[in-house]
Amino acid sequence: MSNTETLNTVLQETLYLEPEDLEANRAGKISERQKLRVRAQIRSVWLAIGCLLGITTLPLVILALIFGNTVIQLVVIILALVWASGFVRFGVGLRKQYGQVYADLDAGEAYYAEGFLKKEKRNQGRESYLGLSELWFPVPHKLYDVITEGEYALVYYMPNSKQILALEYANPVHYEEYQTI
Repeated sequence: MSNTETLNTVLQETLYLEPEDLEANRAGKISERQKLRVRAQIRSVWLAIGCLLGITTLPLVILALIFGNTVIQLVVIILALVWASGFVRFGVGLRKQYGQVYADLDAGEAYYAEGFLKKEKRNQGRESYLGLSELWFPVPHKLYDVITEGEYALVYYMPNSKQILALEYANPVHYEEYQTI
C-alpha cells in the first residue's frame, strides 16, 4: 500500500473524512457532515464528564447519608465538593476551548495552509502535533504515525481552534495536481 493510500485510510478512520468533505474544504467551507461530527464529539465528551462526575461523587454523598456521625458526614461532603470543584474547573477549561470550536463551526470557514510537514511529540509523548509553516495542529496518534515528515501537503483546518479537518499531499511545483486523500 502506498503512503498516500495508507494516509487516506487513516484519515477516514480518525477524521471520518469523505471525498465530499475534502471538496467542501477545498472550497473554503466546513462540510455539514464535519460540523455534525465535531458537535457530536463535543456532546459525547460532556456526557462522559457528567457520567464520571456522577459515578464518582454519588458514592461519597451516599456514604455521608449512611453515617450518622455529623463530623464524618461533613468530611465526606467536603471531599465530594472538592472533587466536584475539580470537575467544574476542568469543565470551564473545556468550555473555553470548545467555544473556539463552536465559533469555527458557526462561521463554517475552512482555512488551509501548505508547506513541508513537520512532526513533534509534546508532554512526554502524550500529544502529537503536525507542523506546517508556522502553524501547529494537534493530531490523533494514529494519523501522526502515518504522516511522512518532509512531504509537501495542504492542511485544511478551523482557524480559531486549529482543529484539522483534512490533509492531502501535493506537489510543490504543480499545485493543481493533488494526490487526493
